[in-house]
Amino acid sequence: MYRVFNMGIGMIVIVDKLLVSDIQKLIPEETFVIGELVAGNHKTRLVA
Repeated sequence: MYRVFNMGIGMIVIVDKLLVSDIQKLIPEETFVIGELVAGNHKTRLVA
């Protein structure tokens, strides 16, 4: 299936970090926190 279908992350939900545990309790499948929005210095860095 990995050769035919996109077996990526799937659905992504962006929520306030104070609501993460509440949202995770509402979803019957196992969920993961995969990132975080943080304040930056308005510069772009490309990582290859």
